[in-house]
Amino acid sequence: LWWGAMNVDIEHLAFVRPTLLKVVRAHLALKEYAKAEEECMKHVNNQDSVEGLHLLGEVQSSAEKYQESLRSYQRALEIAPDDQKQHCKRKVEEAQVALKQSKEKNYYKILSVPRNAKLKEIKKSYRELALQWHPDKNTDNKEKAEQMFQDISEAYEVLSDKELREKYDRGEPVYEEEYDSMDSEDEEEFDSMDSEDEEDVHVEYDEEEYDSMDSEDEEEFDSMDSEDEEDVFMEEE
Repeated sequence: LWWGAMNVDIEHLAFVRPTLLKVVRAHLALKEYAKAEEECMKHVNNQDSVEGLHLLGEVQSSAEKYQESLRSYQRALEIAPDDQKQHCKRKVEEAQVALKQSKEKNYYKILSVPRNAKLKEIKKSYRELALQWHPDKNTDNKEKAEQMFQDISEAYEVLSDKELREKYDRGEPVYEEEYDSMDSEDEEEFDSMDSEDEEDVHVEYDEEEYDSMDSEDEEEFDSMDSEDEEDVFMEEE
């Protein structure tokens, strides 16, 4: 539909460029990352824009192309007008954290959700993966299942908690023992972060999402049958 409208006058850039970004967002929502990146590159190659580069960075991050994503956000910072510099700086810092975490234990990757995933999406993915990797359902590969189940539970514990997720997204240690185990260089870098830096690196969350489940979430979780509920939440003896 959008392409049909754009093809009426492909030279009418004032209409084509913003419409192309709508096409990109549609592919991104469908998790068609290769197509989303291809269409977004058309926008950026025609002319750099902060909005286009930020969307390209989001697509690349969702596709786990963290280095490319960081470059896109850095380019956006370079061309940003003064009133957008702070926002663009924050995006670069978030991309740096994502790149660093991609080389470590990545909770978003473990739960197969994008970094901007809503709480409902995180819960849904956790439920599916916990059922899939429960050790009792993987008796032929129990050791791997136990590790996967542990990682899935850990990832959900952090990403379903607003405060812990914010710390994780800022690249801060989530648990005390993580801070204790940091080497001197990492500890120095973390301790030297001033309050302005801490404010810069953050992701905004929907307060209502974390304060209470909406009726649709409650319905979904209440409808779990007893067997599923037992599988997901059973504690290992």
